[in-house]
This record gives sequence, C-alpha cells and structure tokens, in this order.
Amino acid sequence: MAGKADDEAPYLDVGINGVPGSTTSSSYSSSSSISSNSSSNGNDPAQIIAKAMLCFNNRKIYRSCDEDFRLNESGSLGVPPEQVDAYCGGSCLTETNMVLNCLEGIMKNFRFYNAATIKDVKDTVSAVCSDGPNRGNLQF
Repeated sequence: MAGKADDEAPYLDVGINGVPGSTTSSSYSSSSSISSNSSSNGNDPAQIIAKAMLCFNNRKIYRSCDEDFRLNESGSLGVPPEQVDAYCGGSCLTETNMVLNCLEGIMKNFRFYNAATIKDVKDTVSAVCSDGPNRGNLQF
C-alpha cells in the first residue's frame, strides 16, 4: 500500500481499514483505543498511551532494522519498492511484528496516526511480503 509525498518514491503506508492514502487527524482517540484489560490495571489513559509509544523505540525490539524501514506512529514504513525483498527477507519484518505484538500487548485497540489498526498493518505487511500476487506491490 502506498503513500506519496510530492516527488518521493512510494512507501508502505496503511490507511484506514487498509485503504491506501486514507488518513485522519494526527491524534489518538483514547476513549476507543484503550482495551478493557488495559484500563483495569490502574493506569490512566495517558500512561497507557505513553507505554505503547515506547514500543516504537524499544532497543530490545529494534536492533538490526535500518531506522528508515521501521514502523512509526503514523502507520508508515519507509520501504521503497526496490527494498521490499530486503525488508521482507531480513530482520525488519521480524522486528516490525515484534513492535506490533508489543503494541497489542499494551493496547489491543491501538490506532496509528493514520487511523490504521494493528490488524490493518499486520494484514498489509503480510500481503506485501507474501508469495501471492501482492508481493512487493506497495500500491494494491
């Protein structure tokens, strides 16, 4: 799935419900983003969101993946089309899945800035890295 900024090459960007380029405002909806099991542990919503955000910078998770290819809070991976095979066949795919699992363990209903869910990102990465017709296709 692709997003384009002016003259930049396409990159993997999961939009709302997997629709490329569909974005909303740059904020979290904390009321709908916090799972019931997270709020029952005594943390307030700001603490839960702060904890989830740490997944993106966890040095135990991201150790080998080039910083440009890392999943970020916007729901984007800076993977140009010519680097998809390297991304899918290397540590970045594993580390991206670790970040998604980290987020899911803290806040099951986490939404990225572009309103994509964890499932949206997992499904997109899986399709782009699959052996199917969408392998490497950042614009399906």
